[in-house]
Amino acid sequence: MYYGEYFASVDEFYRVVDDYIFWYNSARLQQRFKGLTI
Repeated sequence: MYYGEYFASVDEFYRVVDDYIFWYNSARLQQRFKGLTI
C-alpha cells in the first residue's frame, strides 16, 4: 500500500488510510459483481 512512505503527521497517515479504505470498499472493481463498482 504505502510501503516506504513517510508521513508528516499521524493525522496525514490517518487521512491516507481512510482514503484507501473508502476506495477499497466503494471505488475499486468488485470481483463478486463481475467487475462493476457499487
